[in-house]
Order: sequence, then C-alpha cells, then structure tokens
Amino acid sequence: VIDISNRQPNTSPLTKEIDGNTYTQFVANEFFTVEKWTINHKMQWDKPHAYCLVSVIDGEGKILIDDKPYDIKKGMHF
Repeated sequence: VIDISNRQPNTSPLTKEIDGNTYTQFVANEFFTVEKWTINHKMQWDKPHAYCLVSVIDGEGKILIDDKPYDIKKGMHF
C-alpha cells in the first residue's frame, strides 16, 4: 500500500497491559494490523478478522481452537 498524501502515518506504538499480558499495536489501517503479544498468563483472544497470521517469535505454549489443544513454539506460524 502506497500513501502519497501529506498525512503523516501513526508510527507511535500503542501498548496496553491486559490481564498480566502485554499488547503492542505497531501499525493499523484498513488493510492490515501489526501487533505483538507478550503472553505471561492464560488469556482468551477472539480472532477479529476472517484472516489472521500468527507467528510465535519466542517461547512455547498451547492454543485452544474449537476445544482442541495444539502445542505451539518458537518459529511456528498459523
């Protein structure tokens, strides 16, 4: 996406603490969003869009999809 307008994009990350976990939104627009979650505790997250790409960049854990658990670890994408 190329934006040639004179508007400055928002490049300041938005960070929030949610139930002991850290959420950072780096950029968001009508086409895509780049986020980082630092997960230290169990959390529930509902996929906000039909398509979502998740990359595990450190650590390991489990994800529950339709009541079925899956092991996830660093380097995996789903």
